Amino acid sequence: MRVALAQINSVLGDFTGNRDKILDYCNKAVERRCDLVVFPEASLFGYHPVDLLERPAIVSNQEKELKNLARKIPPGIVVILGAITKNPKSKGKPYHNSAVLIQKGKALKIFPKQLLPTYDVFDEARHIEPGAVEKNLFSYMGKKILVTICEDIWAWSDTSGKSNYDHNPLKKVKGKVDLVVNLSASPFTMTKAKNRQRVVTETAKNFRSPVVYVNMVGAQDELIFDGGSFATDKKGQVIAQSVHFTEDLNVVDLDSGK
Repeated sequence: MRVALAQINSVLGDFTGNRDKILDYCNKAVERRCDLVVFPEASLFGYHPVDLLERPAIVSNQEKELKNLARKIPPGIVVILGAITKNPKSKGKPYHNSAVLIQKGKALKIFPKQLLPTYDVFDEARHIEPGAVEKNLFSYMGKKILVTICEDIWAWSDTSGKSNYDHNPLKKVKGKVDLVVNLSASPFTMTKAKNRQRVVTETAKNFRSPVVYVNMVGAQDELIFDGGSFATDKKGQVIAQSVHFTEDLNVVDLDSGK
């Protein structure tokens, strides 16, 4: 399976511009004979949406562009992108921070984020209803793929044995997983790249599967996203590395490890 890591700079609220950029990267991925292309967290909406989620019409406009985008995706490739989606249940917060699976012109599945950051500038729990990571699975090309979003892989204990969370949702995933993908909008700090490598390595070793980690690049308000997307093998060894602070389309063949 050839996977494209589409590290893009999404502009908050520019749904048309983000849609066109996503489509452009999908076409480039097809040209490079990719089977799957993965985009960052909230790549269609932009991140972090903060109080824009107080205005339902904005989310509705993004959903219209999601449908327009799905119809234009070239056949023969599966796309996983980030978007804000409406919570279909009457209870809970109105939205999910989701990964959307697109294939053959349709958004086939929605995978909501479970662990919601409520620290620093983030307060996703104000508007976002958490999902359940153990349900975020699909099969493609004979592989069972687990879809996670940013914080979902950050519940592993650090080197001192501490964790920011009381439970790790990844430990509830049942059965064999052949690939883990993570859509992220992880801001830059001096130590963040090292910490990302740590949690991705833990994830790879836990499932004994490759991990594809795709991070946003660019800046929104005071947040700087440095990209640095990468893929690892099942032992957590890096087999593909994208550049930092620049948009990039990196391709990895998970069967050959190159």
